[in-house]
Amino acid sequence: MPTSSDLFPPMHLQETDNDYYLVDEDYDENDWEPILESDCCCSISLSTDSNESDETLSIDEPECENNIKLKSLDPPALPTVSSRSVKLFLLILSIPLLLAMISASFPTADFQDGLDTLYVPGLGFSGFWFTLGRLKSIPDKASKHYVCFSAGCLGSVAILNDFSVEEMACMAETAQQRWKRGEIDRFQVVTQFVDGLVYRDFDGCLASNKNNKQSRKKNIIPINNPNLFSKLHVLTTAPTMGRAEAVMRSPTSLDELREMLIQTAWIPIATGDGLTHKGHMDGGFSFWKHPRCTKSVNLPLEAGLIFNSLNINMPVEKAYQLWNQGMEYGL
Repeated sequence: MPTSSDLFPPMHLQETDNDYYLVDEDYDENDWEPILESDCCCSISLSTDSNESDETLSIDEPECENNIKLKSLDPPALPTVSSRSVKLFLLILSIPLLLAMISASFPTADFQDGLDTLYVPGLGFSGFWFTLGRLKSIPDKASKHYVCFSAGCLGSVAILNDFSVEEMACMAETAQQRWKRGEIDRFQVVTQFVDGLVYRDFDGCLASNKNNKQSRKKNIIPINNPNLFSKLHVLTTAPTMGRAEAVMRSPTSLDELREMLIQTAWIPIATGDGLTHKGHMDGGFSFWKHPRCTKSVNLPLEAGLIFNSLNINMPVEKAYQLWNQGMEYGL
């Protein structure tokens, strides 16, 4: 919308035979136009009606009741996308995630005899918080082997390293706010979250732990958990010759862990700006080739989980709600 200075360049009143003229400071005599007839000479102010988009030029004296209204120019209409189109787009992108929710029904072989294994699938942003709540109820987390993909791996790393939900929410909200401010693009949101998870880099945010009343700032210490690398088995998909091959790997360093987490959460167009990240994409695209585990941490078929799976604008309050629902759902 034009500003007042755009609509009203510097002007002054000119008196001629009791007529008053509003004149530009760089006026030309031929440009004069009478605006009112009055016996008073008084100041002029600009006000805006809160209920209308009109700007009013008024004479500030009781006896001068004449007002001049100038209609503000409407801003050009911006192109819009219907909410129906957005929902349809998100639904299409949710299909591979939805298929992944039932992936435990199609195991190809046992993971490894004698190991206590958990199969932890993913379902985007909403699935991460729900799964995180479920994993919190595991009595002996360090004794399990986690066979996971996508958001399920992010939750498994958080559980193995005893991250609090406040810390996770802090990192997620920080990444979201940086995207909203234009500091990063939407395809970097997951990457920033992974960096915080792996390197404990909170990027300036402060997470308050409600249990012990302590706060943790960025870069306290990197993850140093000897069980992490041997207990985590990350599933990704490697598209080769028109086929989707399931690949399962365990990291040997923090940098490898970072790469694998980004790869297993890489959904083209949704979270990644290309088909793959260094040859790998979300593990859900090869779900029918995943191994059988001792127990599966599947997600319920709920509309709220599905439609929020790729909702990058999901508020932190919703994250806490999903986390609590997962806690109540149990393992």
